[in-house]
Amino acid sequence: MKILKIILIFTIFLILSCGKTDLIYDPFPDGALHKWSGKWVIYGDKLQTGGGIQLFDSWEEQSFEYSEENPYSGKKCLKYSWTGNPVYSYVQGTKVGWCGMIFLVGGDWQYQYTKNISGGQYKKIYFWIRGELKSPTKVSISGPGDNKVEYNSSTIPKNWTPVVLSYTTPLSNITSFLTIVYSGIGGGGTIYLDEITYSR
Repeated sequence: MKILKIILIFTIFLILSCGKTDLIYDPFPDGALHKWSGKWVIYGDKLQTGGGIQLFDSWEEQSFEYSEENPYSGKKCLKYSWTGNPVYSYVQGTKVGWCGMIFLVGGDWQYQYTKNISGGQYKKIYFWIRGELKSPTKVSISGPGDNKVEYNSSTIPKNWTPVVLSYTTPLSNITSFLTIVYSGIGGGGTIYLDEITYSR
């Protein structure tokens, strides 16, 4: 009876572990426990990539958090802010007039991890955005291949607005999922993102 109970517990653990692995590392049909929808939710209340988030070049004058301030859906959204003051660059050894955040494929940008997602045949990146920027600050949001959208103080939506980045060919070998860059000293601002999704 004890052996049977141990086997049952191990089987349940294995099933749950496989489900988590499929969601984070292998969202494609092969070996998936659930029906594949043709979409991969990169962020929806939690980051579901298996990678990490990196602020560059340093954490000063900028902040990132999982916020409960009026998310588009679920309980939390992503909140990323910049004061508009110069940020120290470890690479350049001086302060610069920009900063950024990147959704990494791996856990650390220094190792330049690459992920092959060609099996998903993803040609679109969807997300929802809202925020506030002070002139002259601008924010640029880009996917792999530098396909991007840009906002300034007059174009950033104050209410949740959908955005689509489209590609002519499916995404394949990538080093990051999404990159956000602030520029323009003296302004600063905050943006909120939610429901970041890769889609066919």
